[in-house]
Amino acid sequence: MPVSLQEKQQALTNLPRIFPKLQLTPDDVTSPRTPNYNCIAYAAKDETKWWWPTPFWLTAMYRLPHHHWPQGLPREHPPTVENFLRAFEIEGYSKCKTGNHEFGYEKVAIYVDANRTPTHMARELGDGVWHSKLGEEQDIRHHVLVAVENQVYGKPAHFMRKRILGISRWQILKMYLRRLI
Repeated sequence: MPVSLQEKQQALTNLPRIFPKLQLTPDDVTSPRTPNYNCIAYAAKDETKWWWPTPFWLTAMYRLPHHHWPQGLPREHPPTVENFLRAFEIEGYSKCKTGNHEFGYEKVAIYVDANRTPTHMARELGDGVWHSKLGEEQDIRHHVLVAVENQVYGKPAHFMRKRILGISRWQILKMYLRRLI
């Protein structure tokens, strides 16, 4: 769905107040605001529902919305990095050391707060550019992971990668050249 110029202008004004390291251009705002999915779902390429391992007892007690979490994984409060890693292993990712771009791989980054609790995820689709869904705000592109660091989101601390299937060396070269231009 296209993003209106007015919404892009609002994002350009408001988001850097929340994320002081974020430098946006109008083209970096890639979707309108929506409460339909969150950053974890967006990292998993699911723009239909929120992902979070909220325990059922907690959703019932506080009348919170029920969120999706992969079947067979624990619903826990507070959430753990290990649970997020397992969720994305189910999606075909494996742990890697850094968020640095690797040709032929897409990546996800898990942000943690000062208590080492997962707070946010970003995705990189194999072209070296990171993408985030910012709560109920817009989806954005950011060229460095630190762009969305703040006191709430914390810092990127864990990284996973997944081989891009069916990608030829020519396609990898085209992605690399696009990044240089």
